Order: sequence, then C-alpha cells, then structure tokens
Amino acid sequence: MDTVTASTGRPQHEGLIRPAITPAVGGLVFVLIGAIWFTVSRSLAESGLTLPMAMTDATPAAWGLLGMGGVVVYLLLRLALGNGTLNPSLDHLPEAAIVLDAKGRMVTWNHRAEDLVGGEVEWANRPFVEAAIADEQNALARALTGALSSGKAHFETRLRTADGTSIPCEGRASAMWGVNGQASGLVIILHDIAAEQSTQRDLAEREHALRQMVELAPHLIAMIVDGRVSWMNGPGLHLMGAKSPGAVIGHPWADILDSAAGGDRLRRLDGDLLDVEIASAPALHEGRNATIVEARDVTPLRSANATLDDTERLLSGLMDTVEDAIVSTDGKGVLQSFNRAAEDLFGYAAREVIGRNVALLMPKDDAVEHLAALEHFLASGERSKHSIRDAQGLRRDGTSLPLRVSLGESRAGGQRLFTAVIRDLSERKALHSRLTMAEKVLESTSEGIMLTNPAGSILWVNAGFIRISGYSRDEVIGKNSNLLKSGLQSAAFYTAMWAELAARGEWSGEIWNRRKDGEAFPEWLTIKAISDEQGQLDRYVGVFSDISKHKRAEETIRHLTYYDPVTRLPNRYLFQDRIGQALERARRTDRKVALVLVSLDRFKTVNETLGHQVGDALLREVAQRLSNSVRAEDTVSRLRGDTFCCVLTELVHGHDANPVINRVLDCFGQAFLVSGHELFVTTSLGIALFPLDGTEIDDLIQKAETAMNRSKERSENIYHFYTPEMNANSMERLRLETDLRKGIGRGELVLYYQPKVEAGSGKLVGAEALVRWRHPEYGMVPPARFIPIAEDTGLILPVGAQVLRDACNQVKTWRAQGLAPVKIAVNLSAHQFRQPDLVDSIARILEDAEVPAELIELELTESAVMRNADSAVQTLIKLHNTGLSIAIDDFGTGYSSLSYLKKFPLDRLKIDRSFVQDLGTNQAGEEIVGAIIAMAHSLKMSVIAEGVETTQQLNMLRDLHCDEIQGFYFSRPVPAEDFAEFLKAGTLIGHEVV
Repeated sequence: MDTVTASTGRPQHEGLIRPAITPAVGGLVFVLIGAIWFTVSRSLAESGLTLPMAMTDATPAAWGLLGMGGVVVYLLLRLALGNGTLNPSLDHLPEAAIVLDAKGRMVTWNHRAEDLVGGEVEWANRPFVEAAIADEQNALARALTGALSSGKAHFETRLRTADGTSIPCEGRASAMWGVNGQASGLVIILHDIAAEQSTQRDLAEREHALRQMVELAPHLIAMIVDGRVSWMNGPGLHLMGAKSPGAVIGHPWADILDSAAGGDRLRRLDGDLLDVEIASAPALHEGRNATIVEARDVTPLRSANATLDDTERLLSGLMDTVEDAIVSTDGKGVLQSFNRAAEDLFGYAAREVIGRNVALLMPKDDAVEHLAALEHFLASGERSKHSIRDAQGLRRDGTSLPLRVSLGESRAGGQRLFTAVIRDLSERKALHSRLTMAEKVLESTSEGIMLTNPAGSILWVNAGFIRISGYSRDEVIGKNSNLLKSGLQSAAFYTAMWAELAARGEWSGEIWNRRKDGEAFPEWLTIKAISDEQGQLDRYVGVFSDISKHKRAEETIRHLTYYDPVTRLPNRYLFQDRIGQALERARRTDRKVALVLVSLDRFKTVNETLGHQVGDALLREVAQRLSNSVRAEDTVSRLRGDTFCCVLTELVHGHDANPVINRVLDCFGQAFLVSGHELFVTTSLGIALFPLDGTEIDDLIQKAETAMNRSKERSENIYHFYTPEMNANSMERLRLETDLRKGIGRGELVLYYQPKVEAGSGKLVGAEALVRWRHPEYGMVPPARFIPIAEDTGLILPVGAQVLRDACNQVKTWRAQGLAPVKIAVNLSAHQFRQPDLVDSIARILEDAEVPAELIELELTESAVMRNADSAVQTLIKLHNTGLSIAIDDFGTGYSSLSYLKKFPLDRLKIDRSFVQDLGTNQAGEEIVGAIIAMAHSLKMSVIAEGVETTQQLNMLRDLHCDEIQGFYFSRPVPAEDFAEFLKAGTLIGHEVV
C-alpha cells in the first residue's frame, strides 16, 4: 500500500520489495514440493539407487516436518507482507533510488534522489525518461525497456536539476517480478559521476598539497620504521648535510638524535651537533607501523635571544640620535616613550611626560580629535593605517608650532601602541613663504626665466618667458629647452658653452633663439647650474632678455662708426681692428699676413672732370671688384680718398699672396661703366709682409705705402714688395735650390725621429720621420728653409720619395736587429698627393723594403686633401686599402669641410702645436682642443697632439682624453741610432722643456 509523505508530498512505499506470491500459496507450494520429492525418492530407491533414509522414508514424522516447513514459509511471507523488518525503505539506501512501475512511471523515490537534483521535484506518476534532458531520453528509454525484459541494465544519462541545469549520472536498473513471472516495475539506483570525479580530484589535490607542504616545511620531517629512517623531506636532508636521500635512508634514528646532554641535538653527517626541538606521532608508512618525526633547528633562535637585549639597547640609542621627535602612546593616549629630540621640541623632559596623556602636547581641539580617533580604532578593532598629516603642537611655554606627524601602529605583547614621528615645520613654513614671495618677484620681472632638470627638460617658466618666446606654459613644461634653438649657432659654439658651464657652473653670453612664430631673435642669456646638498647637479636656471632693439641700435651705430659711407667697406677704424686680429692669429699659427695698398691712378682727374658723384660711383665699383678678387678670409677696406687696402691672411709663405695680387690687378683690366661714362682706371700696389717687414700695424702700413709709392714711380698696374732684401732672399733661394738638387743625389738628406707616446702611460707607440739637410757649407739646414723651396720648384717629389724610402729601410733595419718597430709617420706634401701614380709608387717602395704597410702612416695637411676633395676621397681610399694609416697633420689651421672629413678614411687627427701652446693660457685654445678631440672620437678617429712641452699641457690633454702625445716634453727629434734605444726601453719619461 502506497502512502504520501506530509513534508515533501512524494509517494512512499511501505517496503522496498513486495512478495511475488501470497503467504497461503507459498506454504501450499512448499508442501507440494515436499510430497513430490518423497514420491520421486522412493522410485529411485526401488530402482536400486542408494539414498539416505531421511530422504526416502516418508514416515509420519517426515510428513510432520514437511507441514511445519510450510507453516514457516507462510509466516515468513506474511511477515514480509505486513511490515518492513525484512523489507527496508528506500531512505535506508546510501544512494539515490527511484521506483518505477511497469510503464516506466516514477512511483516513489528517496531523499538521496532529491539531494542529487538539488531540491524537491514533481516526479509522481511521470515517466522517468522526462527527468533526463531531451538529448538523452531515447537512449534512457531503450535502457529501461531492456531492463524490463532482461532483469537489469546499466546506463549513463544527464538528469535535470531543480534549478534547470543538468548533472551526469550513472544508473543501474533492476526489475521487480510479480506472481505471474512478469516484471512489475523497476528499481533505479543513481550515482553522481561529477561528484565522484570531483571527490577523486580533491583527494589527489589534497595528497599533492600535503606532499608539497611536507617538502616546503622549514623543518626536518622523517618517517621512522623499526628504528631506522625510512623517508626524509628535502629541508631535512639539507639540515643533515646530505646530498641525496640515500645518504640517510636506513640510518638508525638513535645515531642521529643525541638526547644525552640534557637537550635534543641532531648529529649531522659531518659530525656537527645542532640544537633542535623534537615532535613525534605514530603513523603508517607503506602499510607498516611507523613514527613521524619533526625536528626544528632552534640554534638561530637561541642566538637571537642572546642578542635581543643588545638590539633593544641599540634601538633606544638610535631613537635618541635621530633628528625627528618620536613619541609612542597606548590606546588611551598615555605616553610610553619620549626621545631626546621630542624633549628639545616640546620643552619637557621624558620623565615629566611618560605616563601622562598625549593631549599635553597638543592644542585642545587637536587633542580632542586625536583621542577620538584612538577610541574609534580601539572600539572597532580596525588597524590604523600609516598616515602623514600636518598638525599643531604645543610647547611647554604655551607657544604653538606647525608639525608634520607620521603616525603608525604596532603591537607589543598584545597591546596596541601608536608611534608618531614628528617634524617641526616652522622653518619650512617660513621658507615656503619666502619662496612664494620670490616666485611673485620672478613672475613680475621683465626677463624670461626658465628652470630645467639636468637633462634639459623644462620644469618652470615665468611670465617674461611667455611674453618673449610666445609659448604658453602648457606648451613648454616637460619639453626640452632646445625647442627654442634657432640653428644659427654652430655645434662648436654649444660645445664651448657647455664646457664652460661644466667647468665654472655658469655661462653668460649672447645667443640667438627662435620664438614660437619662427622669428629668430638675439638674447643675452645667463645659465647657472644649481647643485643639491650632496653637490650633485640638480637644476639649471636660465635668465634671458630680448636684445633685438639694442642690436639694431648697435648695428646702426657700428655701421656709421666702422664703415665707409660711400663704398660700404670697413673704414680705417674697422680696418685697424681686422688687421689686429689677423696679426694675432698669424702669431699663434706661425702664418704670414700681407698688406696690399691699392691706389687708383689719376682719380683726381675723374673728380675734377666728371664731378664727385661720378667719383663716388667709381669708388663703389672699385670696392665691388676688389671684394670679388680677394678670398673669403681676406678684408678689403677704404683707408682714404682713392686708397684701398687688402689684408691677405693665413699665408704660409709670402709668395702665397701672388695669386690674389694678380687677380686684383686683373680686375682693373676692363673699363668701368659709371653714369654713362666708360672709364679705364689703373692702379699701383704696394705690399708689406708680416712678420717679415714688421710686427706693428702702423709700421706695416707705412712700409706698404713706401712700396706703393715706388710702384707709382715706375709704371702703372704693377706691384712692389717693400723691402729690397727680398731680392737678396731670392738669390739665397736660388742657391739653395741648386744645392738641394745636388744634395738629394749626394745623400745629404737624413731622417730624424721624434717619438709618439701613449698619453696615459708614456708607452712608445710611434714616431714621425722628419727630414734634415746636412749642407756641406751651412751645416744642418732646418726643414723650414728648404721644404718651401722644394715645394715651389717641384723638388718635393724626389725629396718625399727619398724620405719614405729611407724610413722604410730603417724599419727593415730595426726588425733585423730584433727590435719591435713602431708605426712610423711620413709627411706627404700636396704635390706628392696630386701624383697620378702615387699609390703604385708607395706600394713599390714598401715592397722593395719588405715592410708591412701597417707600420707606415702617411700625414697630410688639410689644404692638401681639401684642394680637390672629391678626388682626394678616392685616393685616400686606395691608400687606406693597402693597409696604410692616414692622418691629417696640423688639424685646425685649415678649412676642413666636415661633410668631407667624415667621408675620408682617416685614422688619426693631429692637433697643431699652436693650439697646444694655448693650453693653460688661452681659454679659447683649450675649447678648440677639446672640440677637436670630441669630434675625432665621434668619427672613430684617434687624436695626437704635437708640440707638447710642459706637464700642464700633458695633464690637460690627458683630461681631454687625447690619445697620443708628441713634443719636446718627451724628446726632440733624434737620429735613428738614438731612437733604437727608445725602442728597447718601450716607455718614455717626460721632462719639462727648459
């Protein structure tokens, strides 16, 4: 009989299985079967088969026993039908169970089934297949049909849950048989596959986590079986000093643990004893009784306890040495500590305030707020966050002061403590007030002010900057200061500026910058470096003013003062300045300057005949032609009336002025068309040379005028050098030329060698071969006397070839003597460089001397390679490809094009001695040397400085990172046999030149 539960409304059977037959039928069937057995057994006995008597003797006792058995069967069936003692309910089953009738409808189910689908369901009298999801229903129906016919079936399906989802299940279906032998229904047992998989996965994860926890435990953990180590974790092996588990597995635990000294000690494999704390517990290991042991190394702990008191004393001392006040209170605001800085700040001694409330140190309002905050933290149980805030403090004398309080919380012995680090802001507030006032002043000034970091990023600008530059603050803050750069200054200008700024910490000067609208303007700029407290560069401040109006006014005044109003050429005043600068440069560079006075013949006739207006127009035409005739570095000026002066600079020799003088004469070969008049004008020229004819400006002008007057006396359109000694010099040049031709063949040319040393170490790294002429009459003739003659006459070609040949042969000799030769530099003249077979002739000389090209370096002047730069590039590449090193001699005295310089395959730049001599005496010279070295290194070239004579020059070159040194400081040029001694020494020690 079915019933319905009151709580869930689900049908409920009284039992799990009902008998298939009634009790009466069962008892009767039992008796009939017994009677049939008696009959069959008697027949078998009569046929001769021997059977036990009890099985064949149908006595009254046997029939009585058979009847009692039928009664027992009846009672058992009756009992099964009447109560659940032998028929337990579905809720007693450990898994989900559902009972179906013969049509597959759900009759009843247990609580496990409801738990499986997550809540109460409406299953009563509904087909079980509807409990599955749609895709699974056909397969489930086939499985249930098979169970009704075969008695049982297994299946997998997905059941709908109470919340609309589904779960995977594994099911077993068993048939319930009726009295007619037909299946009267099915019992479905369901198992949650997902839960089982999750359980297995959880077990595996827990096992893995447990193993990791044991391996990651900081202490030794071991398994002891039968008194021996059966397993030990990694930290335990490390603690024992074992490299592998095999080193301790199987060892008696009694040998490892030493407890005889009144405490547990662990004996390592190396014999050392460690203080440990031991904990153990019984366990199972691989099915055997075992003991799990944990050993904790307490050696560091005992050592730490020993030093704890020292640490506390040190901490107390540190608190008294810090500059900030440090106080601590408990949760009620009672002061617990008060360091020495706090005593100085508040005016109380520590003994006076310890145990009193912290409100003593605050104005009333601040004290109330602070104590309320403490009460809130204590009441809520929250942990106060570390905070920094500004507050007011109260000194003992009643005065208040601004403070910055950094508050943090700590715990000691379960007690909450609040520690405050307090800093007096009085001075900072006053400083902030002064800074605010200073900023207002800076904002109101008319000059532009810019503040940058060391990298040049703009941090702040004032209103003057905005007005002058045209940029707003937002447009420049964070940008680099070079956004104002006009591009009108060269890289050398900025190199010198930053060098001075680095050396002196400030720089002032005129510079061109560019406004936002693109207009370039001149400004007077002052830059000052600002360092922090450690002396490290922290900021740059730049102050500038727009000097455009001043420049325009200056330009007008300067033009009126220094320029001739008729020709617009420099007048006598500017001429004096220009020639003064030219002479000063010539003194430094050992060059010559020519003053060429140009006087127009019969100019007075033009003025008298055609008038002064035509005369002025003629003067302007003459000025234009003269300016076009001279070089860019030369100056043309009008001294007076019909007299002009051309200043020709940077002359190596006096006769280098001849081409320019000829062009000046040629410009008067054509007629001048002036105001409709065709005028032929001739001129007379007089030339004076510096320093040959004089060293003072007035002296040179006077001698040039004397020469000009002599030209006027002789004829028109000619020039005349001042000194009659020039003729004597010409005779001497002619004789030297004759003797030099003979001397080349006689072997009178000899080579001297001047060492080149490494700047930092003094190591000998090379030498320059310098030719000398041992004249049979004049003795040793210096190169300055005969090299110019050789260049003018073409003798420089055989001289150069002879020098290279002798240098190579000398290198060969040194190698034969067992000396390790260094690279020898040989000068190559401009005439040699223009030879079409230069590369082949040098290669033949090297081959004949059996000298590697790597041991020879060719030195050329800037003018030699720049005369035809495009052709020079190709020639230098060919020379460099042979293995020869290429160096530029006297660098800085010519007019090198940087665009070509970076194309040339150069290995070295040689700084001219004129710049070296300026080191320590001339700031400009120092900046030039620094710029040359920086440029050379950026082009991957090394640098050698010649003419070094003093320790100061050497040290400055070292500071500028010059690579090599050449000069009298280490040695004058010496003969080959003396230089061999240098090769043996390898390192030279320099001395000041006396």
